[in-house]
Amino acid sequence: NTKSLQKAAMVVSALRIVPIFFFFLSHAWAKEKLIRDNRICAGDDKCSEEHFACKDNNESCELTCAGAGACRGVLLDGSASFHVVVDCIGEGSCEEADIICGSGICKINCNKETCSSINVACHSAFCDIDCVGEEACKNIVISHCVGEEQSVSLSCHGKYACRNEQRVLDGVSCAAATGADDSTPTDPDASAPTSTSMG
Repeated sequence: NTKSLQKAAMVVSALRIVPIFFFFLSHAWAKEKLIRDNRICAGDDKCSEEHFACKDNNESCELTCAGAGACRGVLLDGSASFHVVVDCIGEGSCEEADIICGSGICKINCNKETCSSINVACHSAFCDIDCVGEEACKNIVISHCVGEEQSVSLSCHGKYACRNEQRVLDGVSCAAATGADDSTPTDPDASAPTSTSMG
């Protein structure tokens, strides 16, 4: 009868919604994990594609990526912290990662081919990026506030280290972060020379 058909249709609809609900629930859970002091991702692909956020008003926030692809594609939002430290150990461990620095010192250590195509948003922090080994930090993209070029230290040691490096002036987000009235648009074509380059 009609009532039975309606009940059956409701059950089918519910069964369709349940997996979708759990998909979004699991996605939201994986979207952001809080780092109170430090987080160690040890093992191949251990934390790949995960989203981390540093605890509010934290003095220091550290992420250690040890293993092939350990933090590949990771998003680390350290904007709420003061010091941010990222250690990349292992082939492709920080490849295509997105690092948002805090308000103090942002220290990123890349060994050999660990940081290919990594994106570092320095904003107004002092960025100290150390790239050691052949093709270390290849295709790295560094964004910083307008007028803050001197606050970025990029050290490249090794053949082809920092090849295809790009600098981006980030006027819009920096104005929002500091409360300044800076209407300078983001310029994706702006670039600055590497601070230190050693073959």
